[in-house]
Amino acid sequence: MTQTQREAATTNPSPSTPASSLLVVDDNSMNRIMLSRYITKLGYQATLAENGRQALEKLQGEPFDLVLLDVQMPEMDGYQVLEHLKINPRLRDIPVIMISAVEELESVVKCIELGAQDYLPKPFNPVLLRARLTACLERKRLRDQEIDYLQQVGRVTAAAAAIKANTFQPESLDEVARRSDELGQLALVFQSRTATATTGAAITHRN
Repeated sequence: MTQTQREAATTNPSPSTPASSLLVVDDNSMNRIMLSRYITKLGYQATLAENGRQALEKLQGEPFDLVLLDVQMPEMDGYQVLEHLKINPRLRDIPVIMISAVEELESVVKCIELGAQDYLPKPFNPVLLRARLTACLERKRLRDQEIDYLQQVGRVTAAAAAIKANTFQPESLDEVARRSDELGQLALVFQSRTATATTGAAITHRN
């Protein structure tokens, strides 16, 4: 495998995995275009917003995996947008990387305190941009997996209570049963035991 092929394999999502969707928010059109090109080259989808209000509208209307947010913008600056995101239960967990020509420590600290995942100085360094996007998206992927796992644990717990109350519906665990781990095996056990009990009850009834 050549160096180019290795880079493509580690950078671009697999054909079976949807490309991550990123929102780029910057009032400077050249910066938006430049970031969009970088992002697209890395295999992600880029949506552009030219100010904070437009960014919030787009975030309310469609899902994004990460936001690249300029700090200094007219009307509504990046700090204000970040504050709006963090008080919205549906949007608060979207990772945000702040971007700005302002490199003072105070600005960086303020962004982190407001909930930003990272900070990227201008002019953009493609290698640094790639590293920070990859790290933030990987953290989001792991967090999404954890949330999904906990939700499925909740389904199994609810199924156990339903079995005890004789109200269990086996199809309620179909998604969990497709897992290849112990949780999936437990869901299959619940489903098979219920099926066995139902069959036994039917035979007894016929006799």
